[in-house]
Amino acid sequence: MKGALEIQLGEEVLLVFRKHWFILFVRLLSVAFVAVFPFLGYAYLSGIGAITEAAQASHVGFFLAMWWLVIIWWTVSSTWMQYYLEMWIVTNRRIVSTEQKGLFYREVTGWSIERVQEVNVQQANILQALLDYGMLEIHTPGMSDEHERVFGIPHPGAIREVIMAAASQIAPLQAANENQEKLIHTISHEVKSYLTKDAASLSSIAEGDAGNAPPEVRSFAKHALSETRKGVSAVMDILKDTDAKTGILEMSDAVFDLSADLFALYSEFKPEADKKGLSMTFSSESGACKVCGDEKKLMDLVFRNVLDNSLHYTQTGSIKINLSKSPSSVICTVTDTGVGISEADIAKLFTEGGHGKHSTDINPDSTGYGLAAAKNMVEAHGGTIHAVSGGPGKGSSFVVTLPLAS
Repeated sequence: MKGALEIQLGEEVLLVFRKHWFILFVRLLSVAFVAVFPFLGYAYLSGIGAITEAAQASHVGFFLAMWWLVIIWWTVSSTWMQYYLEMWIVTNRRIVSTEQKGLFYREVTGWSIERVQEVNVQQANILQALLDYGMLEIHTPGMSDEHERVFGIPHPGAIREVIMAAASQIAPLQAANENQEKLIHTISHEVKSYLTKDAASLSSIAEGDAGNAPPEVRSFAKHALSETRKGVSAVMDILKDTDAKTGILEMSDAVFDLSADLFALYSEFKPEADKKGLSMTFSSESGACKVCGDEKKLMDLVFRNVLDNSLHYTQTGSIKINLSKSPSSVICTVTDTGVGISEADIAKLFTEGGHGKHSTDINPDSTGYGLAAAKNMVEAHGGTIHAVSGGPGKGSSFVVTLPLAS
């Protein structure tokens, strides 16, 4: 891993340390000895008459002395910079080493804390024991007992304890997360299975396949079927969000025209908008707006979700769908005149189970997982999604940006 260190979501920095100050002292002492040696030699040679008075008065000696001081100054600066920028960072997930390879080149190397099997400490002499510094040897699993040696580390015993404590905690947490994900999938699949069977039975009654039922029974079956389908949709939202977040979800990779798909989706939603008395419009830049990715999952998890939300939370006014292009992106903006979103609600809108303060008053069937699934899917395609609103009662805009296919 090369480049700047980025702290990941849920990652906590436990330690940041550099090499012991004595390491810097020894390096600077070596530079100082080299720096004064020519001057001591010059003084000695002058004292025994090996350098004539004419040579001593020459500007050449002064010029060389100045260049030598510049070189020494540069060496001291480089030594300090290397010491200061060379550091180790221990988090609850990984160990990261930064090494200054040159004036403008820095290398960052890291490995997962879960791979740490053992950390050994070695203090080779009395001086290291007195000043409390030494070597850390970090063992990780490999074909030949892989290990990383780090020399000149201050307080190596204390650092070892921190690393081993972090390594011992990560395994139970991972196991707990995996068990939770399995539990979500097991329960969700079971619930989905029962709801799907109920939907099939209710559909046969509502559509008359189960016989000529009384009108009131068929009306009741239609309502129950609608509610059951909402339940199936809610379970699917939770499953899709969990899969996209953990990387279990498999996606295809193909180029398609987003403009054509959005127009088809608009045509599907338009009758329902007309029934509510809403004005729904669609506009797109001329030419194809091609993106690369999983066409079906993007349409189902992202754009259908956004349009469905706009339709639910807009009681009067309009919904406008606009598709545009930039040199590198395709931008879809869905703007409505709905209930709007407060600043506090926008912050949690794309989190699992995140609801607006009064969202369930208008849409009691909302699970809060739809937009979280949409965000995970968009980001899996290298894009972004965000919401903008003037506040409650002032409508909102959802902006989805995806990379333009080459």
